[in-house]
Amino acid sequence: MSVSGYAGSCVLIFNEWHERRKIMTNPIELAKAATPSWMMDIQKYDGLEISPVREFKDAASNQTHCERCQPEEADFWSIFGHLTEGGAEYFEDFGCEEDARAFAAKLLKVYPHLNEFGLTGCS
Repeated sequence: MSVSGYAGSCVLIFNEWHERRKIMTNPIELAKAATPSWMMDIQKYDGLEISPVREFKDAASNQTHCERCQPEEADFWSIFGHLTEGGAEYFEDFGCEEDARAFAAKLLKVYPHLNEFGLTGCS
């Protein structure tokens, strides 16, 4: 690598470090970095869905995938945000239904607009 190439690389590395440092010392940017993406767009949801989920491993490809299932088959429970235009997007996973319901109850209290569709799912 030539000196100018090396110097150019150093400048790029410094600029990247400087930008990261600005983000990491700005409390607003720190808060944004710690906030789940769905929470930043909470207005596009009008309700919540709770589902038991089972994890499957495909022996041939060694790939893992998840599917909604019956409560007694659940490996974990997921909360989804119900989109105002229909459909749902994943929010969070929980080890048991009770924890998922407690989280959903807090979201419904903090974001009252989610009560338009409310909470659907297993009971």
